[in-house]
Amino acid sequence: MNTQFCRQCDSRLESNARVCSTCGAVVSSQSSPPPSHDEGQRRPFPWPLLLITTGPLLLAVIVGVSMYVANPQTVNAQITIKNAWVRPAIVGQNSAVYFQLVNEGLTSDALVGAASLIATAELHQTIEKEDGVMGMIPLNRVDIPAQSEVELTPGGKHIMLINLTQPLTVGENVSLTLNFEHTGNIVFEAEVRSLP
Repeated sequence: MNTQFCRQCDSRLESNARVCSTCGAVVSSQSSPPPSHDEGQRRPFPWPLLLITTGPLLLAVIVGVSMYVANPQTVNAQITIKNAWVRPAIVGQNSAVYFQLVNEGLTSDALVGAASLIATAELHQTIEKEDGVMGMIPLNRVDIPAQSEVELTPGGKHIMLINLTQPLTVGENVSLTLNFEHTGNIVFEAEVRSLP
């Protein structure tokens, strides 16, 4: 016994039916196989193929995001520069810049360089030599632990401005750039004053 299918809606027909009970189409007296998907019918969407091809990509994205969140080195430190001031000086002399570095982030950072348009800027540390005379040594970096504050003060760490090309007059502001290991560059202004 041959099973009949409606050519319009692909439904199985009851035996000896003249009209399709699903779509109402008139049925041919000949038995007919289900229509081929090549006869203008819409093909079903290949969901398994889509999952096979996009599954690994989706997994890679999820793993990448979770690694970004889990790795504290990818989270930038939040550095703030406070109470910045610089000593007055004339052209050709040196001066020093002092300030507080506040790291409110969850990861440590480090001050690794400085720049100025009016002088050569270097990280320095004041030291006492064996003969009791005070001197300075250059520093490669100033570490700033997470959730902490580091002060650059007279008699300690500071930014040295070497061979000024313009005078530093009390009451003026000087623009400088600090370079941090993770945060990058921060531009700030320091007030010229004799005392902190």
